[in-house]
Amino acid sequence: MEPNLHSSRKWETVWWAIVELLVFIILVSDVTDHFTNCNWVLHHSCDTYGHSQQCGTDGFTYDNRCLFAKAYCRDTSLHVAHDGPCINVGTSVKPTDTAISGSTNPPMYSGSEAVLDFFCTYLSHEICTSTKDEICGSDNVTYINPCEFEKERCSHRYLHAQYFGPC
Repeated sequence: MEPNLHSSRKWETVWWAIVELLVFIILVSDVTDHFTNCNWVLHHSCDTYGHSQQCGTDGFTYDNRCLFAKAYCRDTSLHVAHDGPCINVGTSVKPTDTAISGSTNPPMYSGSEAVLDFFCTYLSHEICTSTKDEICGSDNVTYINPCEFEKERCSHRYLHAQYFGPC
């Protein structure tokens, strides 16, 4: 009995479609998390960020946003209660609705937003290379490479990668 070439090609096509889909998923998740993931934060030195204290919801005073970001990466339930040192050292600071709305208490930032702000501050001082590795953003704009995409995402938080390549 001769092998069915049509069936064999069909399976080969399906196989390559699955491989391409898996590669796409890996690459898109890598692009969107490349700079903002905790792996980057945890391996980043905080020595040059000076002193701009922030009180964490764990009651601990962090010397700067970089150190807070590292703590958040170890405990994602952590948030910034307010700028400045914690008053009640050693006690948890409970976030309140008024702190979130900013009506009477100092602002409270979500931990993930604080980490993204830290990353964006860092990225704003970086010069992106001209390497062409295009990404189509959810705004239907083609970004020349992941660095340019991430810079745009810093000012447009809703932005996500749709796929690699031009829109």
